[in-house]
Amino acid sequence: IGSYAEWDEVQRREWLVQELESNRPLLPPNWQYDGEPLNFPPTVVDTLETFRLAAQLEDGSLGAYVISQCQQTSDILAVLLLQQDAGVRNPL
Repeated sequence: IGSYAEWDEVQRREWLVQELESNRPLLPPNWQYDGEPLNFPPTVVDTLETFRLAAQLEDGSLGAYVISQCQQTSDILAVLLLQQDAGVRNPL
């Protein structure tokens, strides 16, 4: 399947849409941030923690949502997928 970073935009969009339509979670439930088996870098952990926190907020708490350095459709779909996986009630 390769690496997401190496995929072209079409491959990224196809994979993201497939994941968004799937009932399967992106990450296993109750995965550990900094331990085995996923062992994410700190920047990834910060991002995932942000989405988990956003999922706990009341609707409308965030207002506008800015996706910095967004350049392609896949950038928006990736944020939507992370929101969905974290359980954000009203994503984007």
